[in-house]
Amino acid sequence: MTQPTLIPLVLFVYRRPAHTARVLESLRSALPAATGGAQAGGPGLLYVYSDGPADQAVAPAVQAVRELIARVDFVETRLIARDRNLGLARSLVTGVTETLSRHPAAVFLEDDCLPLEGFWPFMRQALDQYRDHPTVLSVGAHLAPTIAVPPDYPFRAVLSPRFASWGWGTWADRWARYSNDLGEIENRCRAEGIDLNQAGSDITGYLADPRVRDGQADIWTLGWTLTHYLHRAHTILPLASLVENIGFDATAVHTRRPDPAWNLRRGRLAYAQFAERPWPPAEAPPPAFVTRGLRRQFDLRPGLRARLRAWAGDLGAWARRRWPSLGARRS
Repeated sequence: MTQPTLIPLVLFVYRRPAHTARVLESLRSALPAATGGAQAGGPGLLYVYSDGPADQAVAPAVQAVRELIARVDFVETRLIARDRNLGLARSLVTGVTETLSRHPAAVFLEDDCLPLEGFWPFMRQALDQYRDHPTVLSVGAHLAPTIAVPPDYPFRAVLSPRFASWGWGTWADRWARYSNDLGEIENRCRAEGIDLNQAGSDITGYLADPRVRDGQADIWTLGWTLTHYLHRAHTILPLASLVENIGFDATAVHTRRPDPAWNLRRGRLAYAQFAERPWPPAEAPPPAFVTRGLRRQFDLRPGLRARLRAWAGDLGAWARRRWPSLGARRS
């Protein structure tokens, strides 16, 4: 009997024990046959990369997270505890590279991405399905809420030109193409006539920021998205999000305020409603409804979004001055 290929799950954690505990509990429920390992359809191995504390103030929280990992009993777990702080981008890129130097493929989660029903089966099956298709660079678990899938769409997944980082997977040979030299990869894309705004104009907005372009910002996803563009490759996404982001709060390092544009409209489809449909052909172009939805999601520039939030706040303040009873009802 052929042994199934071991595809590990990799979790990146830092200093949020409450979030990590929720993710671990969700994984306990979401992973099939937890004690059966890879032969039973589960990952068989969980790597956890724990970044070191940036300062002594966060050291107790980092240690609390590591103690949670030490108590995991539903899957074989290997903790990689960093002595020093690498930052999100370096920690993640290093961990992905190390993992894929040992395994042909892997699935990756961060400590604020809660896996939902169907997460592991979809990710594992997608990695198997597109393993030999080099035009597919990654698979993902999050579908932007602005992507409206038509009722008569026949497949279980969509092809997207834009990488989705809230729960994702890739193969070692695909990850070997990754580059975070944003200036070089942008120039190559432009030389080949590739539309950098094909899935949202925020890409060129970010590239116009010297800190981002020169690699001073703690961002890694932009380089992987541009790698998809450069190779005219795609990511595979489910018809409904199989993760929920629980990290928009004061404990976040980067994004602390929820953005209404990212609210997940869960419940549109349950995993079981599309799990048995065929996979879309790897060579097909992304459907028009996907690119339209991505542009709706990402064409709103960060600066404009911030101005709209400020305008909404000013309007709310004016309304409370005009009608004091509104403030009273809130208190």
